Amino acid sequence: MELVQVPVRREVFERLKALAEPLVDDASSVIERLIAHWETIPHGPRVRHIELPEPGPALWRSARGERFPVGAPLRAKYLGHKFEATVTASGIEFAGKTYDNPSSAGIAVKESVGTKGKAASTNGWDFWEMLDPASKRWVSINKLRTEKAG
Repeated sequence: MELVQVPVRREVFERLKALAEPLVDDASSVIERLIAHWETIPHGPRVRHIELPEPGPALWRSARGERFPVGAPLRAKYLGHKFEATVTASGIEFAGKTYDNPSSAGIAVKESVGTKGKAASTNGWDFWEMLDPASKRWVSINKLRTEKAG
């Protein structure tokens, strides 16, 4: 694939970034979508102003490809303690560090209270809960993953 450089004004570049899906799109893929959208407009006199689709919510993709909304709070209970984490554009943030999957973030929780070795191993999909936007209840992220797949 041959790449070329195209000068773009800063404000245009910022608008392209706003239309990009984090960790998925680059400028080329956004431009490709815009061209495809433009080509769906019936032929005839071209209108200089078009309505672009609104970008969707920012999402973080786990190492396995599951999507989480950026900013979503996560919570877990372990050994009588409650723990909170947040989904960021880079992963799951807990105690100032970012983890690339729910299990490593769950292990960090267990290690934070002194659990060591194999005892700290955890299935992060069962460990963490997220507020389900539909029911407004806290549910296992594994349940949300299963519902989206089926």
